[in-house]
Amino acid sequence: MVEGSWSLIITIVNKDWGNVVIDAAKEAGAKGATVLHGRGCGAENIPHLFGIPIEPEKDIVLNAVPTSISQQVMEAIAKSAALCKPGTGISLCLPLSGAVGLFQGDLQNC
Repeated sequence: MVEGSWSLIITIVNKDWGNVVIDAAKEAGAKGATVLHGRGCGAENIPHLFGIPIEPEKDIVLNAVPTSISQQVMEAIAKSAALCKPGTGISLCLPLSGAVGLFQGDLQNC
């Protein structure tokens, strides 16, 4: 298990914006990311086509980072993905109580 204080940054943005989030996070010190694809939007903003609700596609980016850099990573993501504009996305940070599989050393010790 990884020692120290870690946080999970979860960012949900419109489809094809995941790479913008990843690039910003890496520039701010994050070492990697996982991208998931999803659907959905705010309850009051659901568009319809012929009366059928359409759920826009989303990129969900997960970054596990040391807590010491979580604020700077989130700020970089917010700026690069223009999260201050309505409808562009959301980013949130959760504390990690433990993690297995986060590689930080050299392969000689694995």
